[in-house]
Amino acid sequence: MHVSIEIVRDSDTECPFDPHAERLVVFHRRYRGTHSFASPEEARRWAKEEGWKVFPVYAYIHSGVVLRASEEGNPFSDPWDSGFFGLLLLSRKEWGRKITLQQANALLDTYTQWANGDCWGYVVRVGNREDSCWGFIGEDAVKEAAQEAARRLLEEALEEELERAWKEAA
Repeated sequence: MHVSIEIVRDSDTECPFDPHAERLVVFHRRYRGTHSFASPEEARRWAKEEGWKVFPVYAYIHSGVVLRASEEGNPFSDPWDSGFFGLLLLSRKEWGRKITLQQANALLDTYTQWANGDCWGYVVRVGNREDSCWGFIGEDAVKEAAQEAARRLLEEALEEELERAWKEAA
């Protein structure tokens, strides 16, 4: 029985941010945000009034972009290729009252992967069976999903083959 797994880049993966729960308000000179705030201070005031937690976001931009939230200034050691990028706003209504820096950075890690094109899909074929899925962010996520799909298809094919063999033997 032939098994093949194909991993393919997915250029149509949706942004991982839920606009009702997360917003990245960009104030970088080379990148434009889709907000209407005149300044970071204005965005902070709005966020406070509306019940959003605010994290300053810094970017390291060199052959890609890496984003990191930090409440203590620029977390990157390269002053030429890094600096203030904008603000990450997280809705307390969606995220809860105690939103941590660790949670903010986990979200930014996923966003960074998405922004840098680390988006994937898979096509798995086992015999005459096929399964495919798209929209995975990160190599680990797509590999795990493709492996699970291959296992499931292989189990189905083996069950079918066992049933066929049983019917022939009976």
